[in-house]
Amino acid sequence: PVVMDDILVNFDPDRARNAGRAIIELSQTHQVFFFTCHPEMLGLFHEQCGDTPTYVFSQGRIERRTS
Repeated sequence: PVVMDDILVNFDPDRARNAGRAIIELSQTHQVFFFTCHPEMLGLFHEQCGDTPTYVFSQGRIERRTS
């Protein structure tokens, strides 16, 4: 697996989009865990790959986000 923790937070929007595309491509051959507390990062991945699975950690629970 590849584990990333908010690695795009300091990227400008174009670089973040390009890096997001590369991460999605990587996910075709590797298991990728991308952790973030920034909702706009989720939007970046969902914009490029609408079926990106998303999970939310809240109050000691992990729940799959459906939208």
